[in-house]
Amino acid sequence: MSDVLVDESPLSPQAYTVGLITALPVEYAAVVEMLDERHQSPLIQGEVNAQYTSGRIHSHNVVIACLPAGEPGLTSATTVATEMTSHFPNIKYRLLVGIGGGIPSDIDIRLGDVVVSQPSHGHAGVVQFDLGKRLPNGRFQQTSHLNKPPRPLLHALSEIQRKHMLDEGSFSEYLSQLGERRAKFRREKAGPDCLFPPEYPHKRGNNCDRCSKKMLVEREPRTEEELVQVHYGTIASSNSLIRDGVERDKIYEDLGGNILCFEMEAAGLMNNFPCLVIRGICDYADSHKNKRWQPFAAATAAAYAKELLQVISSKKEAESDETQGKTFVKFFNFPPWILPFNRNPHFTGRYKLLQRLHYCLNDPQNHPEIAIYGIGGTGKSAAAVEFAYQARKSNPILAVFWVSSFTKERFLESYREIALQVKISKTDDSDSDVLKRLRKKLSEQSMGRWLMIVDNVDDSSVLFDDNDGSGRLYDYIPHSAQGTILFTTRTRKIAIDVAPHDAWSLGEMDCCEGKQLLRRLFGHEQNLADDTLDKFLEMVISHPLAIIQAIAFIRKNGISLERYMELFEKSRSSQAELLREDFNDPNRDRESRNAVFLTWKISFMRIEEEDKVAAFYLGFLACIAPQNIPRAIFPSAQSDIIAEKALGTLKAYSFLSKRTDGDIYDVHPLIPGIVQEHLEESGGWTAITAISLLWLRCLVPEGGYEKLKEYPAFLPHGKAFADIPQLRSHPEVLLLLRSIGQCYNTLGQGAIAIQIFEDALERFKQQFGPKNLQTLHTMHLLGKAFQTHKSYKEAARTFEELLILEKEALGDEDPRTLVTRSTLASVYQFQGRWHEAKRLYLQVMESRKRVLGEDHPDVQNSEMDLALLYRDQDRWAEAETLLLRALGRTSLSPRNNFNNAIFIKSQLAFIYQCEGRWKEAEEIGSQLVTDSKQILGEDHPDTLEVLASMSGIYQGQDRWSEAEEILLRVIETRRRILGDEHPDVLAAQTNLGLVYQNQGELQKAEDLQVKLIAVMKRVFDHDELDLLVAQGNLALTYHKQEQWADAEKLLLELVKVMSQTLGDEHSETLKVKMNLSFTYRSLQLLEKAEELQVEVVRTRRRVLGDTHPCTLESMHSLALTLMRSCRFSEAIELVGSARGNFAEGCPSGDQRSITIRCWDTAEESLWKQIINQGLFTFLFESNVINIKDVSVALRI
Repeated sequence: MSDVLVDESPLSPQAYTVGLITALPVEYAAVVEMLDERHQSPLIQGEVNAQYTSGRIHSHNVVIACLPAGEPGLTSATTVATEMTSHFPNIKYRLLVGIGGGIPSDIDIRLGDVVVSQPSHGHAGVVQFDLGKRLPNGRFQQTSHLNKPPRPLLHALSEIQRKHMLDEGSFSEYLSQLGERRAKFRREKAGPDCLFPPEYPHKRGNNCDRCSKKMLVEREPRTEEELVQVHYGTIASSNSLIRDGVERDKIYEDLGGNILCFEMEAAGLMNNFPCLVIRGICDYADSHKNKRWQPFAAATAAAYAKELLQVISSKKEAESDETQGKTFVKFFNFPPWILPFNRNPHFTGRYKLLQRLHYCLNDPQNHPEIAIYGIGGTGKSAAAVEFAYQARKSNPILAVFWVSSFTKERFLESYREIALQVKISKTDDSDSDVLKRLRKKLSEQSMGRWLMIVDNVDDSSVLFDDNDGSGRLYDYIPHSAQGTILFTTRTRKIAIDVAPHDAWSLGEMDCCEGKQLLRRLFGHEQNLADDTLDKFLEMVISHPLAIIQAIAFIRKNGISLERYMELFEKSRSSQAELLREDFNDPNRDRESRNAVFLTWKISFMRIEEEDKVAAFYLGFLACIAPQNIPRAIFPSAQSDIIAEKALGTLKAYSFLSKRTDGDIYDVHPLIPGIVQEHLEESGGWTAITAISLLWLRCLVPEGGYEKLKEYPAFLPHGKAFADIPQLRSHPEVLLLLRSIGQCYNTLGQGAIAIQIFEDALERFKQQFGPKNLQTLHTMHLLGKAFQTHKSYKEAARTFEELLILEKEALGDEDPRTLVTRSTLASVYQFQGRWHEAKRLYLQVMESRKRVLGEDHPDVQNSEMDLALLYRDQDRWAEAETLLLRALGRTSLSPRNNFNNAIFIKSQLAFIYQCEGRWKEAEEIGSQLVTDSKQILGEDHPDTLEVLASMSGIYQGQDRWSEAEEILLRVIETRRRILGDEHPDVLAAQTNLGLVYQNQGELQKAEDLQVKLIAVMKRVFDHDELDLLVAQGNLALTYHKQEQWADAEKLLLELVKVMSQTLGDEHSETLKVKMNLSFTYRSLQLLEKAEELQVEVVRTRRRVLGDTHPCTLESMHSLALTLMRSCRFSEAIELVGSARGNFAEGCPSGDQRSITIRCWDTAEESLWKQIINQGLFTFLFESNVINIKDVSVALRI
């Protein structure tokens, strides 16, 4: 059997005349391997339960089915046979092919032999042994009677037996060929043929290795030529599987000693599916039954079935075809064939479409009219031509007519030619007379089977207009119970008009079809790798005409496929120029344009004539991205009905397609460039782009949350418009591009926002210069995007450059310059560059006071900036003073001031939280939540931020369940509004993971953190701070779970990445190093722990100062490590230093304690040493140990 499917459309179900049924997959496989060629599965209407394989064996079209897996037996066989008969009504020869259990007797049946059902000894060939009665003498009397195999099959048995007697058969050849192709079906794979006495039971296992060889029944060896023999007679069938030698022999005796083998399906078929049963013997129906012989036995049965079909005459099938064609033969001596094209040797694929066409052709009464529609160049006419050739091959007496509908004149010309072929005598010279007479002639039932292809029905006026009063051409289309009309058209509307029930869309080729077409067209000219072909097909969207046109260009100009791809992707204009290249194609109509550009231009011009709104929409689509087009983006028309009709027109021409999962559209990807070229030629491009630009500027705001649910779908299309080469420097286009960047920034898609701002900035610089106000504002937005997404180095570099330009362009004290200086200070603050940040904040404050006055809001903003700096330095009192002053100047009544009030109060609450003033923090937080909900709404981003802060207050008080409840609410709302991957959603999930961690729900924390990090890696760069912090939290979870190896591995990676991206002195880098030291300490790697902690202490002293809480915390951690190393004197000295620094750093009367994070409970041996040294009281008073440590010490 060929390993490659036949390169033709599948035949109709009516074309199959042989049906084979198998029960087991091994039988199924053997029979399928006997096919001389495989067919595509025929298209079957109605419910199909069975799986069919179709093909050809000799001259027969064969369909094969297998019973459902695990469901052998009479009932299952009956069901499959009944369904096969229904789906394939012309089956004449039926075979049941497979394996069976042989019955040892005087007839020497061996494993691998073949048993064929043949009437004998009063049986019809098959007997159902479980239906009958026991007579008084003990004999079994059968009470059911089954039909004999069909007489033509019995005649075939006579012929095949004659051949075998004269050694003329092909059985051995077919069996040998199968074994060569598939080793599993070879005789030597089956093992020895072992027969035991009926009473000797099997001794366990999958083979008879444990069975006594002494018990083997001795039989005379067979010669090589006699290894497989064929036996004819009665086959016993029932639903019961026989695997007992004693029972086997009893049934044999009951049936008169005249049966050859057992099986389980035939009795269910013989009366309703009369067939010949062919069984290869795989066992002896005893307890020694196993599966080793099944493949070879299935092979012998399949080989016999193939030989049987070889001897069956095909005469009757030919007679049927001759009968069907007698009408045309009688009248014309040959069936008419009017097709202006030769068969295209390069035609490829389209199997499903051709399958449907064949199905309809074979049932003309229910499918009299068929239509193929699709965008120009997809191969509708080519498919119709191929269908005609296939149909004629399947039915040699089918008459085929071709009618061209390019114009009314071409239609009439085609009718005149057909009239001559079918011998219509002329009575006058009028066209209407020819039309009428041909319609009448082909509508007569006596004319036999015919197919008429009405090609290129693209202009509806050709068929449906009656301009000269002679009637519509469509009314002269013939109709007959034996005739089929196939229309081809570019528009679905016409397809539905001419074939309302059988209109089929023809789109682009799939990848496999495209590759096959390319290889056929190229032959051996170019060595084409799969990845190159994939890229090319993606580039031309597997459009058949574009593929053929490309190959013609490549051949004509002697270039490679890769070079063509370079030219195609160079620009829109280059693409359009290539798609304009005409070429000669003998397989297309003389009036068809062979270039994609030219054939589509015809459709464009027709749309411009028929539907002005559709033409405008087509131009608009050329300005935006071709995929994911929301319905709301289309400009408004005079009414919704007009707009829907316009979209319907574009869909009808297959230029636009609507998705099934919402109001989303896609345009053919090659359309935009070709439409642009067409509009530039006709002078309409400038007007289209101007209107489109105004519309897109209305749709895309400057970011923000007010239209957050609407604008995300518009952004890719605005970006596509902004990238049109001729419009890149247009001032309004630059503003559109900048707005798109602001929207992406709001959506949290920082990488995209930054890329767009960089692009916009470069365009502004080129068009207006670096010091233009719009250029400077764009640079500011770029810097803020870097800052928002924590790319602080890039943000600092951007604002430093911007500050220089603004000083030169605007002056040192211009409000915009001061905003930039203040923003740069905030970046320095995030980087931990406190002194530089403070210097800039103070400069801005002094300038604003001098220029604007003490009470100006900008001065208040400067005070708040300074307060935040003090907050980050843990200078709580100074921060609180400034914030309270700013709050006193802010009125809560105007809505514009409310956001400032929220911000100030939330910062106060945070300071109180850090100072342990929980009651005050909670009072402010609760009030903020109430006010935000009332004034801003529950779903406003600022309200959600206030809620998240309230969760932090609960966390600080160990009120974990309340904190968790709030965070879950925040996450759910943010997800609904912003999407699953927005940074604000991910930030809330990060906090939720910490809540689980602190609640002791470590596995829950780990699961969430692992999933969260996977999302962040997809959304963020590998060195994004939020991602690094989340990974640090996961490492801490591993630490608390005592998964030291996982914690160490992750922390080492983080230290490396953070040192490279944030720097060795960044607070987050130092925090991760300290956490790594705790892991080392838990692993008793005290030297490594001490080394890291000494480094952190020195860095924090240098950067933060000796009195900073983080410095003191790291000193206490180092002291504990020293004590674990039994270096008590050094530890006490370090604790004393820390205690003195702490007292020095605290304001008078401040009794706050130092919070030790990531603390480990000391080992028992260490506590004993601490107690023995008399250090316990000192350490407790010095805050080195806490109350949990006290409980451990007391137990000791």
